[in-house]
Amino acid sequence: MRSFSLAYRDLQLDLPQEQTLGSFLEHSFNATWSLIQSGKLQLWVEVSRDSSELMVGFMCIQTKDDICYIEQFVVHPDFQRIKIGSSLLKVIEERYRLIWLHTRHINEVAISFYTRHGFIRSDVDDDDSVYPIEFPSRSSKTYLLMKKVIS
Repeated sequence: MRSFSLAYRDLQLDLPQEQTLGSFLEHSFNATWSLIQSGKLQLWVEVSRDSSELMVGFMCIQTKDDICYIEQFVVHPDFQRIKIGSSLLKVIEERYRLIWLHTRHINEVAISFYTRHGFIRSDVDDDDSVYPIEFPSRSSKTYLLMKKVIS
C-alpha cells in the first residue's frame, strides 16, 4: 500500500468527493488481491537485493495465449530510474507477443516510461486481437489504452 500511496501522491486523481486517496488505493489493492487469489491475475514481484527484502516493484498481469494485459504495475518511488520497471517489462516481453495496459492520461511519467519502451496509444475498436483479454472497465476520459507488439 505504501508504494501505491507514494506513486499516486502527486497525481490529481478525479476521485468522487467522498473518496480519499487511501480508500481508493485500499479498494484497488483488495480488488487486485482477490483476482490474484482467484487465479485470474498473475503477480510478479521484484524484491530488494539487500537484507531488507523490501518489495520494490510488482506487476499484476492477465494472460491468454500469447497476449498479456498489465492490470497493475508499480515501482516504489525510492527505486525508480534504476531499471526495476524495465526488468519487469523485459520478462513479459520475452513471453508474450502483444502487451496491453491502461494508464491515466494525467500520469505523464508512466506514459513517458511506456513510450520509451515501445508502447503506442491504441483504441480497442481498432484492433480485434485484444478481445481474448477481458479488460477492466476504464473510462477513456480518464485512462489511455496503450499496446506493444513484440516482433
